[in-house]
Amino acid sequence: NDGAYGGGVKIVLNCHLVIGSEKAQFVPPEVKRGVIVPKKVIRSLIILGRQQAQICFTLGIPRIAAIAGLYPSSQRASEMLLIGETISVPEAYSQFGFMNKAVPHAQVLPTAFEWAHRIKENSLDAVQETKRALILAQQLGNFEHATIANSYAPEARRADKGKNIKEGLRAFSETREPKWKNPTKL
Repeated sequence: NDGAYGGGVKIVLNCHLVIGSEKAQFVPPEVKRGVIVPKKVIRSLIILGRQQAQICFTLGIPRIAAIAGLYPSSQRASEMLLIGETISVPEAYSQFGFMNKAVPHAQVLPTAFEWAHRIKENSLDAVQETKRALILAQQLGNFEHATIANSYAPEARRADKGKNIKEGLRAFSETREPKWKNPTKL
């Protein structure tokens, strides 16, 4: 709602959906405090333990560059990390692309709940597998490879044979709303 600083910016970068207040600001101040981002990751490895620190690493420089769509050149990510100045909501939305929607301050939670409800109306199998593919794409750095890899995953194969995909296609052909079943055990 208000500000995300340092690691908070990196947490925002790792979210699948970001709805924020028009008053929000994002501040990556590490260079202004003498902190080197990779050293911060190493310290996190010691403090948080290996698994959580690996998550922290994905929140760092590679994630910033990937979010901004900057491979192979990284001018916007460099600007963000080397200058360390506040990033406004319009910049976060249009230039860096890590914010989905800016709403009036009082509308942040109602909008987030409305989006959650819209997601909940979809097939949980499809939501889970789509989210898995998005995470895999982030890890691999290539959406096409992730899509192929995910399609061969046992979880995706089970979902492809589940009741919800059949119900969704049947509902579409009958021009009616689907009645989702409990998700397939993935």
